[in-house]
Amino acid sequence: MDAYLFGRIAGEVRSFTLPEDREALDVWAAHCRARVRDPAEFDNLHRFVNDHLDTAAQALLEGTFPSITWTDGDVPLSVSYLLISGEAREDCYGSGR
Repeated sequence: MDAYLFGRIAGEVRSFTLPEDREALDVWAAHCRARVRDPAEFDNLHRFVNDHLDTAAQALLEGTFPSITWTDGDVPLSVSYLLISGEAREDCYGSGR
């Protein structure tokens, strides 16, 4: 897993593990965009989401991953970079790291 996204927009609730669910995320985002009141605001937030997803490779090198919450609520976007546990790091990189 490079990144995690939880989304709740226009009544649609989904979660995605990236990069595995990238295609599903894109389909969901297109579906939600068609249902929102302000497509321009949606596009702006979608750009921010993609920008943070683009940081995933570097974050992994630093032992973290982006965890993103994207909603149509009062706080539309929240991003945290969470530490990868030692056990998970060993799974990713082997015990020699």
